[in-house]
Amino acid sequence: MHVFAITGGPMAGKSTCLRAVAQEFGDRVIVVPEVASVMFGAGYPLPGRDISYSIGWVLATQGGIVGLQRSFEDASRLRAEEHGARAMICDRGLLDGAAYVPEGLPQFCRLFQIDVEQAHARYGTVIHLETLARVAPERFGKEGNEQRYETHPDQAIELDDRLQAVWRGHPNHLVVPASLGIEGVVARVLEIVGAVVNQEFQRKWVLTAPERTDLPAGLDEVKIAQGYGVQTGGSSTEIRIRYVGVGQGKRAFLTCKYGMDDSAGWPRRDWTCPVPLPLAEELWLALTDGQLWKQRRQIKEGRHELRLDRFSGDLEGLVLLECVFADAQEASTFTLPPWAMEAGAVEVTGRPEFMGRQLAQNQTWPKLVPST
Repeated sequence: MHVFAITGGPMAGKSTCLRAVAQEFGDRVIVVPEVASVMFGAGYPLPGRDISYSIGWVLATQGGIVGLQRSFEDASRLRAEEHGARAMICDRGLLDGAAYVPEGLPQFCRLFQIDVEQAHARYGTVIHLETLARVAPERFGKEGNEQRYETHPDQAIELDDRLQAVWRGHPNHLVVPASLGIEGVVARVLEIVGAVVNQEFQRKWVLTAPERTDLPAGLDEVKIAQGYGVQTGGSSTEIRIRYVGVGQGKRAFLTCKYGMDDSAGWPRRDWTCPVPLPLAEELWLALTDGQLWKQRRQIKEGRHELRLDRFSGDLEGLVLLECVFADAQEASTFTLPPWAMEAGAVEVTGRPEFMGRQLAQNQTWPKLVPST
């Protein structure tokens, strides 16, 4: 699972970006809150309210943040893996505290026994948002975070520089300039996160002998109709309309899948958005590249969700099983449950004749010998 750390100077737009990430990707991304804000909001002694500001307070505070940050991230990773999230994004990373101690990263690592390479390895990507003070110092203020102590643009820029220096050695350290404006900053962050979250690692099997065993009941079972549009950008791009459900529960979705590697079956990127039924019906009539119908059953196996598709019409008798994974390692190490093996599962990942478009076009499939 990919872990992001999002950091940056004061008034950089972190909170706005994290809200946008949560709204855009939903439960596919776990958002880990800023540990300092959690502490400060829980009655932690604060300068100006409970205690005088001092280096002693800074070091004590950073020590508390380091321990809680590790625990928060580790527990959130367990949560993300249990619920099948594609990624985790942390509001600040473990090394951020080094920007607040007098002697920077060397002192921070020495005091709190932190290995820089190990800290870097906790995050696949570090996203740094520049402070607004760099491009609009006249707009810089204390709005948005009651616990902010940088009250002057020069202080904010200095902290921004220190934070960039702390993470500069990370192999995937991305700086998002404040000159983009808040809308541009949000769009760039969504693009960075989406490049990971919208990438699919899928494996697929044919159940050649489903009558051998009782297939497990599913969490949900729906009827699906799929129609395919004329491809663009070569054979690696797929556009389709999908109907899910029947009657009053019927819904329609437009999907684009691209970057598919037929030789391996992964990775690929896709996006899906709901469309009104009247528009979907117009698009359906325009789809001339094949249609198919199937009954889908969602089956929970540990932290994975398997999709069992029974096809109808000319494809009746075809039963496909597929699973989407967070990354290539998870996909390659996955083992099918015993009931799937008893049902004669044969892997067809990457075989074009078992992809939806080809099935819709050909209305037939290669018959495979059941596994013994």
